[in-house]
Amino acid sequence: MLLFSAKIENRCFIIAAVITVIILLIVLFQGGDGEKKKMTNLENLINEVSVINKHAWEMALSVHKDPSMRTIIKNKAKGLSDRLLILASELEQLGQGHYPTIDNMISESILDLLYAREDSPIVSLRLGQEIERDKLIEQYAAIDAIAEIGKSAVQQLIQAIKEKNSDSEWKKAAEALDEIAESEAARPLIQGLEEKNDAARKWAAQALGKIGDSRAVEPLIQALKDKNRDVGWGASDALGKLGESAVEPLIQALKDRDDFVRSAAAASLRRIKDARSVEPLIQTLKDRYEEVRITSAYALGETGDARVVVPLIQALKDENHFVRSAAASSLGDIGDAKAVASLIQALKDTDWGVRMWAAAALGQIADARATEPLVQALKDENHNVRGRAVKALVKIGEPAIESLTKALKDENELFRQLVKETLEDIRLR
Repeated sequence: MLLFSAKIENRCFIIAAVITVIILLIVLFQGGDGEKKKMTNLENLINEVSVINKHAWEMALSVHKDPSMRTIIKNKAKGLSDRLLILASELEQLGQGHYPTIDNMISESILDLLYAREDSPIVSLRLGQEIERDKLIEQYAAIDAIAEIGKSAVQQLIQAIKEKNSDSEWKKAAEALDEIAESEAARPLIQGLEEKNDAARKWAAQALGKIGDSRAVEPLIQALKDKNRDVGWGASDALGKLGESAVEPLIQALKDRDDFVRSAAAASLRRIKDARSVEPLIQTLKDRYEEVRITSAYALGETGDARVVVPLIQALKDENHFVRSAAASSLGDIGDAKAVASLIQALKDTDWGVRMWAAAALGQIADARATEPLVQALKDENHNVRGRAVKALVKIGEPAIESLTKALKDENELFRQLVKETLEDIRLR
């Protein structure tokens, strides 16, 4: 808890410092002595907002831990709220009233101070995260306590799980059985996949994955077809954890008529990484549903199998740019030099995401043939592509120095600066 609070406190001052530097640079480049005179006052206002932000968090946190503190700090919280509104007005007059990060700090502080003064149902994001964190700690403490009872508790839990109606009750009971990992727990959880309650089916599926009982494979395959997609993804995750026993049924599920079932089956196989799934997943790169093709492309990249290189190269021409991005990423993971020429072509793709992952993949392969195309990618209009090209050239290392040195003569000043920084990064390796 102290560590979490310390991180919040440090974050406040880091944000304030970054904002101040950014605004200072803006002021300096926009020129004008009149503008520069505002800097000192602006810096003071931002610093004060940061300090109030820190105090607001400390007050909200103390009230969350001990509601009786509200009567003690109520007046101080009111005073800080009033001062914050004045600061916001002054920032508005200086032309910084709609700077996103400053606005976020002010709104965050206002919500924390409101909570500190009265039991407001609306809380800041950071306080909401803290409240949820404490709830999870309490919840898992209860689950751990049940699990400690051991096998003697199984029958009681099985009986109890049949009587659960709410989401939270089902979750606790299913996780408790999971912690005990008793084989008898599989039966009621499999029955739970047919519950009317959507949440009950979801928690049952997830718990079955953790227990690892192969009897759950077929019921979970059927659960992929659940009308509730959360249940379907829960079943997919569980099947991925069940491993080898689920591979053949999942391969069959790749042929299902339902688009979601095929996509979820591919996601499960991606997690298992079994050689038997390579050929079936290659076939699904031609599936009519783009989500299946995307998931399959990623899954094939994690197999490390040489058979997937050519099909993934072909997928670089898929009509869907997400499929092309997945194919480029996977080719980088495999690291086969046969993909270099096609990835170089992908640096010219109309979608910046494809270009970015192509640059990243070329960096992973680190083939010198990609040097000149990557140097040219430093001129890409998208900063993400340029950033990946820099990293790729650094990974290629010494073979890239000659081309980068020649590029220092380019007329584009920003390009020359990026080339210079890349050369420096290579020499520092």
